[in-house]
Amino acid sequence: MMNFGEILQTWMSKSPETLKRHFKFKERDHVPSDFGDIPDDLITKKHIFLGKNTWLLYRQFGYEFMEAFISSLHEHVVTETINKRLKESIILAKEESLGRLEKPEKTLTHWILPPIRTVVANQNQGAVKYFFGESCDVSFIIIDDYRQDIPLVLTCHVENGLPVDFWIINQDSPEMTIKNKEGIEFRNLPKKLKTLGRCSIFVKELLNQFRSERSPEWSTSAHYLFLGFNTGLYNLIAEPSNFELEIALWDAMNAAKHGLPTAWFVYTPWPPMLKNLLNLDRKTSSLRALEMFTKGRLHVLPIEESTLNWLNENYPEVYRGLLAQRAIYGIPSINHTLNCKIPDYSDESTFLEKKFSWKYPKEKKIFPGDMGMSVEDTFKGVYLDVDSKTPIDEKITKKHILSIGIGRETKFPND
Repeated sequence: MMNFGEILQTWMSKSPETLKRHFKFKERDHVPSDFGDIPDDLITKKHIFLGKNTWLLYRQFGYEFMEAFISSLHEHVVTETINKRLKESIILAKEESLGRLEKPEKTLTHWILPPIRTVVANQNQGAVKYFFGESCDVSFIIIDDYRQDIPLVLTCHVENGLPVDFWIINQDSPEMTIKNKEGIEFRNLPKKLKTLGRCSIFVKELLNQFRSERSPEWSTSAHYLFLGFNTGLYNLIAEPSNFELEIALWDAMNAAKHGLPTAWFVYTPWPPMLKNLLNLDRKTSSLRALEMFTKGRLHVLPIEESTLNWLNENYPEVYRGLLAQRAIYGIPSINHTLNCKIPDYSDESTFLEKKFSWKYPKEKKIFPGDMGMSVEDTFKGVYLDVDSKTPIDEKITKKHILSIGIGRETKFPND
């Protein structure tokens, strides 16, 4: 029996309209007009609609499903995935610094913060120095929207712009129950301090204490925190390309510019160069970030095989959706993303009338079949010779592929 990806490939000669009809995904019969199934005390209630992936998840399956899925994803997948990505990034950074990589200009690795963004291996060190400096710690703190607690903290230490060590605090770590001066347990700080800005001050205070005990030699290094909500993390994980990811990050950190009450993600303190970048308009900021991380080229983002297997076994609806996103609807080129019309979140009628569609240009997007690939193979990561100068109607084929895979597993099919 063919798996879902193989079935999709069989149908790739069909039109997108035919595909959508044939592989119709069942949606809820009714989305509450006031989104009443989402609790009013959920601090990120409106942010669900800021991310097209979280909106799709809610629209199709409802709030209870979304809450259970995102919480389960974190519990069973996120910590292990981050651990693997950071270990590989540290190894690859060392290999690149010693000149041992075959083609560092075509080899991608996960960046340190957040470890969802990807970067070309020979630009990694420069990008880290540009944003964070020579020596520092960077901490990635996830906040559970639903329980309003901290389930995970990742801290990575950087020397000479290269990641050299990292440590993780998860739900079973003893640090979670340590109290601050006000008697609040570390894990419960978000419950007492409702905004990310206020919460970050107290989180950093305890994290600096933990750092001094664990690595006293680095206790005086600069320390940057990146705080984000679980829902926003899922929205990023589901993005198909690095440019879609950069746009989503800009939206999340500039949520106030969309009329939302609080940011989805925030840095504390703001790295000056990053703050300058985010103060630019949405398109300019994302293009400059893309230039720094991948030389302005498109990267179809990887998702680990272990994650896909877990999704297929436990949440097949979500797994099918991720496959369909790439095989049926297509991967947006950079110019598709640049010219996409997004909802106006500052207009209350957007919420009243549920006008949450992202309207992409009509020109054909990037499809796995056109590149001679299966849908599943695109989840290895595909680095393409496609940038903002590539015409939006240019068909992206196998000849555009610079590399497939990430880290030490990278292959160069056209070399």
